[in-house]
Amino acid sequence: LVLLDLAMPGSRGFSALLHVRGDHPDIPVVVISSNDHPRVIRRAQQFGAAGFIPKSSPPEPITEVVAAVLDGGTWFPPVLVVCSEA
Repeated sequence: LVLLDLAMPGSRGFSALLHVRGDHPDIPVVVISSNDHPRVIRRAQQFGAAGFIPKSSPPEPITEVVAAVLDGGTWFPPVLVVCSEA
């Protein structure tokens, strides 16, 4: 499991996500970001992230996300689901 902060100093954001997914397709990636705009979340999903944790989240959902992803599933904030249905 890779936890990838899109805005961490030295990180390449979405380029890093594409790089990790390309070189290690069997390793799930969960993106962490302070930008929780639905477009950012959707882009992370499209680029191969298995999950997305907004930095504004309380600590409890983090374990839920990690468990879901390690079990082979995905987890994205409900805001993405609502926007996709609209």
